Amino acid sequence: MADAASLMLDSAERDAVCGDLAESGESGWEALREVLSLVVRRRSACLQDWRPWLTLASLTVPLGVLVSLMSRRTADGTAIYLWLYVNNWDRTDIHNPGFWRQLAECAPGLLLSHLACWSWTTGLLIGCFTRRILWLSGGTFLVVVLAVGIFGIPRSFDHILVLQRARDFRNNAAVFLEVFYRQAFPQFLQLLLVVLPTSIGMRQGCRIDRFPRTAQVFLLIASTAAILTLVSSNLLWWQMRVWEIWPLRQPRLPSMIPLAIAGPAAYLLLTSLFRRPRHFAGRS
Repeated sequence: MADAASLMLDSAERDAVCGDLAESGESGWEALREVLSLVVRRRSACLQDWRPWLTLASLTVPLGVLVSLMSRRTADGTAIYLWLYVNNWDRTDIHNPGFWRQLAECAPGLLLSHLACWSWTTGLLIGCFTRRILWLSGGTFLVVVLAVGIFGIPRSFDHILVLQRARDFRNNAAVFLEVFYRQAFPQFLQLLLVVLPTSIGMRQGCRIDRFPRTAQVFLLIASTAAILTLVSSNLLWWQMRVWEIWPLRQPRLPSMIPLAIAGPAAYLLLTSLFRRPRHFAGRS
């Protein structure tokens, strides 16, 4: 347990602490108490600076709100198509060309969600800029995502953000009468496409230093572009212009959702370029 707790320390300090404890001959419980007290002191020392709190307020909390809002809308939109094809499926539909054509149009949206790309990119940025307080940033992000997913945010923000979901429209009431689509499915989607990708992105963001400086800048620029698409997808003004609800005399804004893959695509590209060949790694 003391060895596991020491993993929360920096590598250099962890080696020194483990060496000192081994030489002192203390019992396992005494070693665990010493390690935990040192971890608490190191963690609390980081919070005495104002910069971690600024990062939490300007990066972690806003991105958690935006990702959670997108998760709520994605879950409701996907639930409608699942309900149509799963709960109302009929054998006669197999011979209906329109059924297969509509399924082919909806399948990419059901199987390939941009939500996972946004979640992973959010985790990458949080892990990169808050690696010293990642334990606090990760916990704060999770709390914000769950709170917004369950309670939502005040309706006073409805003139800025897109807050309505498919379940708010009376024509979709039949779908959300079922407990699975109303409660279980949104939680499952949030776990699969938000919590899991974000945790992976945080871990990879902490190791961004393994790339050269130029590659790091390129990755951060691509990730910022992906996050801008998340912001635009939650802005009511932008979406009204994309949906052509705004007066026609004003130019229509393009949808930036396809750029959501910019962050993951850049990371995969850099990983393939700077991956160390196995035979060289074995020789070293």
